[in-house]
Amino acid sequence: MNKLLILVFCFSLTLLSFGQNERKGSVYLGLYGNWSIYDAEYSPNGNGAGLNIDFYLKNKSRIKPKLEGNFNMFMTEKSYVVDDEGHSTPDKNGTACLFIGPAYKLRDRIEISFNAGPCLIQSDLHLGLKPCAIFYPDRKKVFKLEMSLTNIFQPNAIGSSPFGFISFGMGVRLH
Repeated sequence: MNKLLILVFCFSLTLLSFGQNERKGSVYLGLYGNWSIYDAEYSPNGNGAGLNIDFYLKNKSRIKPKLEGNFNMFMTEKSYVVDDEGHSTPDKNGTACLFIGPAYKLRDRIEISFNAGPCLIQSDLHLGLKPCAIFYPDRKKVFKLEMSLTNIFQPNAIGSSPFGFISFGMGVRLH
């Protein structure tokens, strides 16, 4: 019985000591609306939705490292571009991206960031760039509003035309 009491006491003491540490960063979960604006096709892929998770590393400077992972789905009829040899553009029903880059604090509740990283389209890996503007409506930065442009470079048999979409959405801080 004494061993159990000592174990419970030590466990509760370590929980209290971990609770006194300052958070190393912030994690946001967001839901976004996507609008395709350019592609190799004559009619871009249309509208869709996206799920996003952001991690900001906390520091005392105006520039914070940002790691972002997102998944975007597009819902529309597909029009293919086919060249003389029968090559066509890949179908873009969904993209999965992992971005990293700096987030710069312009004002107390306004940030801009420029991220780069790999994007997956139909099991093909491409380079993606994502500049975005972020606004925090509350002082505690629990919620955030974000507008971004995602540009995915996709060289293929038809040519090297990028795929781009604009995202508008809202995120909530989880930690």
